Amino acid sequence: MYRPKKLSPEEAYRQASGECARRETCRAHWYRKFIAAGLSPLEADDVLGRLEREGFIDEVRYARAYVSDHYRFSQWGREKLRHMLCADGIASAAIEEALKEIDEDVYRENLKSLLEKKIRSADNDDPRTLTRKAVAYAAARGYEADLIFEVFKDIYC
Repeated sequence: MYRPKKLSPEEAYRQASGECARRETCRAHWYRKFIAAGLSPLEADDVLGRLEREGFIDEVRYARAYVSDHYRFSQWGREKLRHMLCADGIASAAIEEALKEIDEDVYRENLKSLLEKKIRSADNDDPRTLTRKAVAYAAARGYEADLIFEVFKDIYC
């Protein structure tokens, strides 16, 4: 059975600071890695505190980068973004701050584009089935139900 080499707190700090300098990561990501590498919870918290004090880990910055990437490239809605960031242990204040940066017009346009694509690819011409599939698809992507119905009505009616 393969067991990773146990890291010292200083080695863990060097590894994390190097990766954090290249891309945004969150505290929970590193906490799991540190525990798996053999650090005690107290040692992991100490290293994470140092990384945060020195600006390598910043949950607001991470939330903004996460929202920007997944909203623009994956076309995720606010609900899915909120859920995924909560799963990463990001504070709700940081999440809400990041979500405020979403341009409402672009957000609606993304939703419209997703719905139109789903409508074009639907096999069934039955309006109720089409509506159900398109709404379920958009909801799974994390868009709000009232907005889905509003945009769907603009497209389909």
